[in-house]
Amino acid sequence: MGSSTAQGMTVAPNTPATMTTLELDNYYAWNYYMARPLGNEQPDRSQVVIPVVRDVIEWIVPQLMRVFCSTDRICRFEPDGPQDEELADQQTDACNYIFMRMNDGFNIIHDYIKEALLLRNGYIKTQWVKKREVKIERYTGLSEEALTQLTMDAEEEGDEIEFLGKDERNEISFVQQQVPPQPGQPPMPPQMVPQTTQVYDVKIRRISERKFVEVCAVPRENVLVSPRTRRGLDDSPYYCHKEKLSRSECLELEYDPEIVKEALPGPPRWLNIDDLARNSVIDQLTVDENDADPATQVLEVRDCCVRVDYDGDDIAELRRVVVIGDKIALNEEIEEGDMASGVAIRTPHRHIGISLYEVLKDLQDIKTDLTRQGLDNVWLCNNTRIAVDQDNVNLEDLSTNRPGGIVRTRGGPGDKLLPLSTQNVLPDIMGAIEYVDTMQQWRTGVGSDTTVLNPDELQNVAKGNAMALLSKSELKVEQMARLLGEGIKDAFRKINNLIMRHQDKEMMMQLRGKWVPVDPSLWKTRTAVSVNIGLGSGNREETRANLMVLGQAMQAGKSVGLVGPEQGYNYFRKLAETLGFNSPNEFFVDPQSPEGQQLQKMLQQPPVPLQIAQMKAQSDAQAQQQNTQLQIQKTQAQMQAETSRDMFQAKVNAAVAGQKAQLEAQSKAMQTGGQMQLEREKAILNLAVQLAEAALKANAQPDQIIADTRAAEQAVQ
Repeated sequence: MGSSTAQGMTVAPNTPATMTTLELDNYYAWNYYMARPLGNEQPDRSQVVIPVVRDVIEWIVPQLMRVFCSTDRICRFEPDGPQDEELADQQTDACNYIFMRMNDGFNIIHDYIKEALLLRNGYIKTQWVKKREVKIERYTGLSEEALTQLTMDAEEEGDEIEFLGKDERNEISFVQQQVPPQPGQPPMPPQMVPQTTQVYDVKIRRISERKFVEVCAVPRENVLVSPRTRRGLDDSPYYCHKEKLSRSECLELEYDPEIVKEALPGPPRWLNIDDLARNSVIDQLTVDENDADPATQVLEVRDCCVRVDYDGDDIAELRRVVVIGDKIALNEEIEEGDMASGVAIRTPHRHIGISLYEVLKDLQDIKTDLTRQGLDNVWLCNNTRIAVDQDNVNLEDLSTNRPGGIVRTRGGPGDKLLPLSTQNVLPDIMGAIEYVDTMQQWRTGVGSDTTVLNPDELQNVAKGNAMALLSKSELKVEQMARLLGEGIKDAFRKINNLIMRHQDKEMMMQLRGKWVPVDPSLWKTRTAVSVNIGLGSGNREETRANLMVLGQAMQAGKSVGLVGPEQGYNYFRKLAETLGFNSPNEFFVDPQSPEGQQLQKMLQQPPVPLQIAQMKAQSDAQAQQQNTQLQIQKTQAQMQAETSRDMFQAKVNAAVAGQKAQLEAQSKAMQTGGQMQLEREKAILNLAVQLAEAALKANAQPDQIIADTRAAEQAVQ
């Protein structure tokens, strides 16, 4: 909004407070959502208001919440290539952790969605904040070690501790102690012995400085946008976020202390027409904001992003200007704005969208009017008007309407009383209301055929047709989800950029069930972001059937090597998400993770029975090989023994032959010897030969055989 915006009505007489057409529209939107009186009510007539706007929005919001919050990854950063997948996954998990865990992500999305549905646009603000917090803490019964540890922990966290009080006292406790046994006496049971411990009761002031990414949903009426804005706020020449902060909160955000102290309190809330519309009871406006304590007085702070040529180079740069009261507290050039916006129904080439209030306003008026007429008709039918002869009818009896009551008349009652009949038009009114419901379903996709399926009607409708009807109605909700997802994507980009620019140390985050260190200095700027759009009931049923068919096809592809572990994991992850489980990693192991790689190695090994068979076969083969080697060695030994035996046999034969020849020569030379001596020598010679043959047959050692032969020769000599 700018100076060219059309002005609306005056908020309060004799004040400069006025309301623009957009603010006036927001005011009426909240009145319709709250089902407040329309202003055309008549006395003694039905004054009911049918909350069509609220009913439709409250039916759509849960579907959209399931769309965005049914998974632990609301947004995913797309990798630039195969080598970038791990880093993109880390940035994805970290940004989702910051949004959902470190901030109130669920309520942020809820408020963002509801604002966009009711008030045309929803806004999410992401900013890097540095807050200084001062807290008073009390501890009792601390030991010396615990007190030292408390101080060390505060120093590690970068907090300052100031001791405001420290009381020292002695604390008596009882411990079990074993009594030494006396000589000759049985052992004594342990006894409770008092023990005195020195403890401290302390009171400290802890001063901490927190730096983090703060994400919040901004009320629609607190955002002012230039009329020249055509799409998102990043292309806007000017937008402003108004909010009310106390002086203490402004000092925590480190704005100029002098400006904060001198700023005048902001205008009272009863001058703000949007606050009048949002508050459900008047008591919410009766609190005095301008407290006597200056630290708690509320100031109006305007945080603006404007493109202006501040440095005089004829090129407008983006600057952040913070105005407190009527003075500039901050003026700096920035890389990008801190606001993301989204619409549920987009207006082409315009930033301002279309709300469901605009879509359903006339239907709520018509349905309210028809319902009022129907109720008035029922009331008149049940309380018929009567024409009377006032001179002959007791009017007091007639005006007292009670069961069995008596009305006194003079003369015949038929001549004195005449009921005025009222035609029952309720069936016609109900038909008109059904037509209004049909128009509502055509406009929003929300109707009796989509919110609740009638079992009687389903008997005559095939399941496929019913699911097709439900799926068509969900197309409108899905389209709203995709448009709103653009604003969420923009917010995640800003979260990623803020962490890259300002986080100066490693962070510990619980990602996928494990605490892992995250180093934002390794991150890169991401522009390709996808929103994980969930599924409605109709699409979910269809997706389940398609996944079953795909699973059968993948089973066939696995047999021919077309499906690997990664493709199987992707299938099971999609199946788990379709079934409504937020974290598929609780059921399936990612093959790229260390656990998955270890599991793959285990799966590559054969089953236990096959391993046993292989080990047995390997053992048998080794045993067979050893037996073969032993057999070869035995054969070689036998061959060597036979060779040695043959050589020794030849030597023995030669020696025996030589000995025989010598004996024969001696016997011929010694003719004078007696026959007895010759026989004796022959016997000795035969004995030596027998010994040699016996040694050979017994595989005796050649050395032993030679020794025996020599002994035999010596005996012969």
